[in-house]
Amino acid sequence: PLRLGSGRGGGPSVGEDPEAFELASLLKDMFKVSSSRVECLATAAARRTYCTRVLETGLQQATAAMKRRWNAMEDPLAEETREATRLTETAEEVCLFLDSFVFAEYFVVAVDEVNALRL
Repeated sequence: PLRLGSGRGGGPSVGEDPEAFELASLLKDMFKVSSSRVECLATAAARRTYCTRVLETGLQQATAAMKRRWNAMEDPLAEETREATRLTETAEEVCLFLDSFVFAEYFVVAVDEVNALRL
């Protein structure tokens, strides 16, 4: 599962959901590093397989984490506006990155799921 932090320092402990802004940065970094690996693959089928098994899975886990955090809030429009704003901004930041990510065409359904979160 997608996790951040080592349990030391300022990051969340293993098993905790990462802060929203950290999640967006983590995804962008993972996708940037992975894109150089995808470019090395010779065929479109190999690129699709890699993107589906690695990038799409990571994006789906991140989307599920954001959904869990949103659904855990009792009143996102009143008492928990800060958390709601963080989650909305995270979804927006991830979507803006994916809009220009060349290999996002290989996992459109997962991209659509995160797009739905920001609405």
